[in-house]
Parts: sequence; C-alpha cells; structure tokens
Amino acid sequence: MKTFVRCGHLFTGHEDEARKGEALVFDERGTLDYVGPEKNAPRRSRSDRLLDYSAYFVMPGLIDVPHPPCLWQCQERGGH
Repeated sequence: MKTFVRCGHLFTGHEDEARKGEALVFDERGTLDYVGPEKNAPRRSRSDRLLDYSAYFVMPGLIDVPHPPCLWQCQERGGH
C-alpha cells in the first residue's frame, strides 16, 4: 500500500516559493517515491491511502532536532 499526499502548498527547499497542485507519494516502507504535479503522479490503486492536505502548507522531511546540551548549560550559567 502506497500513501499519496495531496498538498495545498508544497515547499521542497529547491525553490524560494511553495508550489501549488503538487503531490507526494510514499512507498510501503515510507520512502518518498514521487514529488511533483498531482496530475503527473503515479496512479492510485484501491488499496493505497490518500491524505488530503490540500488546505495546508506541506514541507516533507521537517525533523525536530534536539538542542545540544551546551545550550542548557550556557543558559544555567547566565549565558545566551
């Protein structure tokens, strides 16, 4: 089962502006297979899942990276 994501505005980081009418397709393992115009996306089968984020800004690959420990040590010591 693949996952298709319909994007309202897709920001890939390759351009300065978000793109409209784009889609993402992930394979069964969650690996990104396709990024581009929804009209050119691979065909969906009945078993595939569709996530409709057409009303949202989508930015794939956004990861919450923890702050380094020195940040808290510096703040505890009155640093910035």
